[in-house]
Amino acid sequence: MRVQLEKPDDLGDMIVFLRSCDCSTRHVSHDMLDVRFPVEAEIQRSLELVAAGRCYGCAELVSEALAELGSPLCQDCRDSGRGKGFDRLRIEAYLRIWNTLHPAARASILDD
Repeated sequence: MRVQLEKPDDLGDMIVFLRSCDCSTRHVSHDMLDVRFPVEAEIQRSLELVAAGRCYGCAELVSEALAELGSPLCQDCRDSGRGKGFDRLRIEAYLRIWNTLHPAARASILDD
């Protein structure tokens, strides 16, 4: 997922912040990062969600009928083909924290 900063001078601080949130980052340009979650962390998170009866795509409860069929996704995620919606929610939450702590260095997700 691409994250862009309004103030590129704060890119280094943003990298440190996101890494403290268990994100991996890669420079894309002077004001943009590619942000992801490490595969190992994602596998563990997905397993924990599924074990709790929650969708690994968005963390909502999986309906009983779908759970009986062994589906790890809720109906909305199955219908839309989403499986990464929860990642976006997590990154948005981290950016809200960043933006609160650094109001002059706003960051936002670039839509694909």
